[in-house]
Amino acid sequence: MPKNNKIEGLNEAELQQRQNAARSHGVFALRDRGEAALDEAGRSRYAELKGQVNTRSGALELLKEHAAREILMFEIAMSYIASKKDEGVDLGNIAIYTRLPAFMNSVSRTLKDLITLLPDDKDVIDEVKILNSLKDKSDETD
Repeated sequence: MPKNNKIEGLNEAELQQRQNAARSHGVFALRDRGEAALDEAGRSRYAELKGQVNTRSGALELLKEHAAREILMFEIAMSYIASKKDEGVDLGNIAIYTRLPAFMNSVSRTLKDLITLLPDDKDVIDEVKILNSLKDKSDETD
């Protein structure tokens, strides 16, 4: 809770570090200024990503990577929380614990998106059955 423009439990150095983080990681600069906020490596990666999402297969692969990363981040967070709890730390004192619902939401949304884009396994099986029946009919006529 803010208290005299401070976050409880943070000393001046920690508070300054948090305030500087918003300016140093570049997320908001990219959001606000777009590609112009990126350095050469960032612009190169941005161009690569635009090319990748130009095709359905490229976008699908990118979404698969994103889903795997989201799941891994959730697992890492859960592991960290479990280890801190085992050390006797109260859940209320584990900062990432309060962000766990956001991780879970990201995983859920990403997996739902991925599932809607992946081919339906049933359709693949049906196509194989059709091809096999056509082959069988072809064999009967020979």
